[in-house]
Amino acid sequence: MAFNNDKIVFGGRITEDLRRQIFVKQYRIVDVTFTQANVDTPIPHTLRVDYPEDIRYLDITPGTVYTGGSDTVAHVYRSSGPTRTAFTTDTVFLRSTVAGYSTRLLLFVER
Repeated sequence: MAFNNDKIVFGGRITEDLRRQIFVKQYRIVDVTFTQANVDTPIPHTLRVDYPEDIRYLDITPGTVYTGGSDTVAHVYRSSGPTRTAFTTDTVFLRSTVAGYSTRLLLFVER
């Protein structure tokens, strides 16, 4: 038994009171490599959503790419331009500012 935000967690299971406080309805962790910079990269997922645009993402292992003798910080983003690819029920399309960037993403749907 452990205490977390004044709620009790029994044997690694979250009590219903604590579950109601978590903002994530469902999530998936996916590994991805962006082979090109600033190009939509398809990232398959198994989230069950009615509206794919409700899917959010976080880069949970942000890092750099070593090229040309220096580290370049990479950022993952979703284009807002007219050439972006819309999310679908089984794939999101994100971009990286640096080619060759490998990372782990948290894809999630809020409650």
